[in-house]
Amino acid sequence: MLVNDNLIIDKVYIEGIPALVFKPRNTLQEGLPLVILYHGWSSNKENQVMLASTIALYGYVVLAADAVNHGERGSLDYSNEKNVVEKFWPTIFNNINESSKLIDYGINVLKADKERLAVMGHSMGGFTASGVFVSHPDFKTVINISGSFAYEKAEELMMSRFPGVYVDEEHKRELREYDPVLKLDMLNNRPILMLHGGDDQVIPRGGQEYFYKEAKSLYKNKPSDFKLVIYEGGNHSITIKMIEELIIWLQEKL
Repeated sequence: MLVNDNLIIDKVYIEGIPALVFKPRNTLQEGLPLVILYHGWSSNKENQVMLASTIALYGYVVLAADAVNHGERGSLDYSNEKNVVEKFWPTIFNNINESSKLIDYGINVLKADKERLAVMGHSMGGFTASGVFVSHPDFKTVINISGSFAYEKAEELMMSRFPGVYVDEEHKRELREYDPVLKLDMLNNRPILMLHGGDDQVIPRGGQEYFYKEAKSLYKNKPSDFKLVIYEGGNHSITIKMIEELIIWLQEKL
């Protein structure tokens, strides 16, 4: 694992959930703003070390945990179509359902500032971050990288890669139950940043653009709190430009 003398990196278990905690070393260790960081499909908490460390060095405590079927919580053949269809959304829903455990740990154990909470994620983690954000009004801001706030719309776009796969009504019902775009009243004018590669073939940009159009009018009094950045030519990767954008956003909004 990457080591930096200016950081404290601890491995913890939060009610059985394996996680890494990143804190800047030479600052007060209580009252820091908290960023909960969710990883993508086929990834894990260790793969977030570079991003989490970068954020922490700017004065944040960052908490990154393994999702079910990832990292210390098991593995799958992530390229297998059946696993993607059957496990992708349940993994997101599970992340949302257990998010309170991470929040409570951040506030009560890490002693983070409960008035300065942010959630973010990439890809599957972006979907998760959006769902967590609308479920917890205490979050001050959210950053969604290469995911979507519009679950049903995003699935429609993604499933075009799997012709012939049948999606049953029970799954559609559950998707709508969690879908952030159907919970616009829960946004409460809190700042939202969306970053997406223009040529992303894994999670098409259309899901982000759909949500942006649906929710934009809610921010007419403060449009700077609602931002979608499309990186033309960009793919599904997190870029240096994205990291720069999200750090500036955290500094301004959190």
